[in-house]
Amino acid sequence: LLLSRVLKYTPADHPDRDHVAAALQSVMEEATNMNDNKMVSDNLRAMRDISRRLELPRGATVFEPGRVFVKEGLLTKISHYKRHEQRQFFLFNDVMIYAKKSGKTFKALAVVRITDVTVDDLPDGYVAYGHSVSNAWKMSRLDKKKDYILYASDSIDKREWLRAFRVTIIRSTSFAPAEVLRSPRDDYDHHDELGAAVAG
Repeated sequence: LLLSRVLKYTPADHPDRDHVAAALQSVMEEATNMNDNKMVSDNLRAMRDISRRLELPRGATVFEPGRVFVKEGLLTKISHYKRHEQRQFFLFNDVMIYAKKSGKTFKALAVVRITDVTVDDLPDGYVAYGHSVSNAWKMSRLDKKKDYILYASDSIDKREWLRAFRVTIIRSTSFAPAEVLRSPRDDYDHHDELGAAVAG
């Protein structure tokens, strides 16, 4: 901040202006590197925590090159059998996983490429399979040609989930190598199906 102010008030023809500009650039690059390192560390910590709690299909792993954790939480999924099933959702930059509680851990029911997911907002009072729901949206799986109704505990949770899904989906279709380590979480307030998936 101090260097920025010094540069701002240093005349263009001042002999020290280039030195001040170079110093400012160096400081900015160092700050960026520190932020990137913290981001990598935070992501690794989150992935390790999830890997301890989540049982995936045989051969699948949470740790994949370039994978970034986005969001985790409990949502209710309305099945085609009209059952309201609580599922733990894990959103990464490349896949979405939903799982059911199994003792102290979670068992994955499906691991879906984020490019095979679309979401559409639903108004409160929407009737799904004969039941009126609030804080809901439709999630479509393009790989299975199936639609599911999901709903959150409240409007804030719904808004955060929809934003996370939308940002992640957009990024998955406009991937830039420089953005590999940047989480879609940075764009809101504060990620091949990997194995056999069990419909749930």
